[in-house]
Amino acid sequence: MEQIVETPDKAFLSLHVRALEQSKGLYAYSVKLSLDVEVVLVRGQHLSIPIYATSWQTGVERLAGLYGLNELRESIDACVDEFINDYLAAQGGGQKPDMFLSNQKRESHL
Repeated sequence: MEQIVETPDKAFLSLHVRALEQSKGLYAYSVKLSLDVEVVLVRGQHLSIPIYATSWQTGVERLAGLYGLNELRESIDACVDEFINDYLAAQGGGQKPDMFLSNQKRESHL
C-alpha cells in the first residue's frame, strides 16, 4: 500500500517565464509560478522515495506587442501577489508586510 507523507520544511518556489516572437512585433509569453514541496512515497517498510510535488500554482499566457511587454512584468507581479495573498491567508490572514508591496503601492503608503 502506498502512503505519502509531507515534509513541509522542504519546499521551493519557482518562476518560469517563456517569451516567443510570433511575428514581427507580436510576442506570446507565459508565466508560471509554483510552490513545490518534498513528499516521501513509502512502499513497504524498507523503501522511501523522496519526490517533489506541486502544492500550489498559478500562471498566465498572453500576447503583447513590442511596446506592451511591460504587461509581462505586470503578469509576474500579479502571480507573486497571488502567491503572497494565498500564503498569508493560509497562515491566518493579516496585512501584507511592506516588503511585499510593489514599489508603486509602497510609495502610496508613505
